[in-house]
Amino acid sequence: MSKKPTLDEVCRALETIAPLALAEDWDNVGLLIEGRAAQRARIGRIFLCIDLSRPVLTEALAAKADLVVAYHPPIFGGLKRLGRGRAKEEIVLDAVRAGLSVYSPHTALDATPGGVNDWLAEGLGLAGARAIQPRDRHPDDMDTKVVVFVPENEVDAIRAALTAVGCGVIGAYADCSYELLGEGTFRGLAGSRPTIGRRGRLERVREIRLEMVGRSRDRAAIEAAIRAAHSYEEPAFDLLSLRPRLDPARGQGRIGAFTEALPLSTLVRRVKKRLGLQRLRLATPLGRGEDPMIRSAAVCAGAGASVLLGAPADLYLSGEMRHHDVLDCIERGIAVILCDHSNTERGYLDRYAERIGALLPALEILRSEADRDPLAIV
Repeated sequence: MSKKPTLDEVCRALETIAPLALAEDWDNVGLLIEGRAAQRARIGRIFLCIDLSRPVLTEALAAKADLVVAYHPPIFGGLKRLGRGRAKEEIVLDAVRAGLSVYSPHTALDATPGGVNDWLAEGLGLAGARAIQPRDRHPDDMDTKVVVFVPENEVDAIRAALTAVGCGVIGAYADCSYELLGEGTFRGLAGSRPTIGRRGRLERVREIRLEMVGRSRDRAAIEAAIRAAHSYEEPAFDLLSLRPRLDPARGQGRIGAFTEALPLSTLVRRVKKRLGLQRLRLATPLGRGEDPMIRSAAVCAGAGASVLLGAPADLYLSGEMRHHDVLDCIERGIAVILCDHSNTERGYLDRYAERIGALLPALEILRSEADRDPLAIV
């Protein structure tokens, strides 16, 4: 039988699925409450929900959960005090008193590949959906240009030294470098011990400009590798920060096109099936008939107006938008489907449980039955 993971191991697995660096700056994500289970304590059971409401907390405690993973952070704005009489604060107090740990992924789980927004786009049948607001590539990506000037006969040794500390990887290729032949000059001052030529005399040396890419987190190792492998007393090199490259698979919202234009009614049925809803709210674009043909769509879970507005698509799908934003959309010929905030998120919990279970097979994962959107269409 596999060993139960520690709280720290569970948090690392959750961040593997949804790196916290992908969360919006205004968000509050990660381990929000560290209960009796310290970082090294074993976690046997976690409890998934969208909102840690009073009924959900009661359910989690009855299930003897060690950790609640609440998609929406129960601690959001800056709390100056915790007291009775305010529902959210009472829930936090009772969770702490019960020794329950609480983790929230929120917008990190929206933005990550295979996350909530990809799940929404998949349900619509969008082909090649990409982020509306793409984020920088993963921090492990090559983000530093290494330029080092090397005597001709040392190029292979320097390249091997840089490769050994992770340089030269571009996509699925390794040992990537560029060489340019030129001439370097130097004059050794008092106290110098030049490898080539004599102190006090201007020397000219045929050198190779060797370029590779590396990671900013490895800069100290890169510099050490250059100095250890280079024959010069003072090797000339540059470590240049590259402009971040955007990753269309990571970021808020998703936008894509259908392989062929579809009636709006067909997409409404797909959304209902994906989210398990009998009813939703629909705004049909003016002047395009009762069942217009839709060629492209943009989706954003929750309250998506700040992400969706301006996206070039025939249809917007979200949980909620302001009345005047919806009016603006239909005036511009864009259909809008609204499902209420958490209805666009809750269905993803089953997929989330599968992903967590694949990383932590010894963990028992429960999903709340009391968790539901506070609004219902009656």
